[in-house]
Amino acid sequence: MIKALILATFCLPFALTSALAGLQDFDISTTREKLSQDRGRDSGNMTVTSREIRYRIDVKSRSFKPLSNVEVKYNIVYQDQQEGSKDDGLLQSHKGSQKFDKVDPNGSLVVSTEPFQLTTHQLDGNWVWANGASNKASDRVVGIWTRIYVDGQLKQEYCNPSTLSKKVDWKD
Repeated sequence: MIKALILATFCLPFALTSALAGLQDFDISTTREKLSQDRGRDSGNMTVTSREIRYRIDVKSRSFKPLSNVEVKYNIVYQDQQEGSKDDGLLQSHKGSQKFDKVDPNGSLVVSTEPFQLTTHQLDGNWVWANGASNKASDRVVGIWTRIYVDGQLKQEYCNPSTLSKKVDWKD
């Protein structure tokens, strides 16, 4: 009886940590990069600013063995706000993926997402929308959701902010 209790006491935490360690096979971080910014006039009473951005996704393997067929998928969610509208805007997605044939033990991967545009419309002073909408409409990034697949199986995911997965669904 005592032998079984001692065995259970030592084996249970080890089994639990081994199971949890499998959930953290990678360290994932993301950084937003601004590529360009253009500013111009639209219809004489509005300034339009377009920013071209992308994300850099850094992935570090924690595995002690080489991994094959690794795929990094991303979904950048942004709010597309229309000028002259009182609505919050539509949620849009910018998706992509990159495949790697082999990742060395404790190796690092860098994925640069495809660039996309965020736009800001600003009415000049003394101009207002007839419906009372804000004089400034800015697109904004809501978050980025990244998934790592090894041999077609989901191994880990990362959301920034962590609540993003509650706001939108992942669609391949």
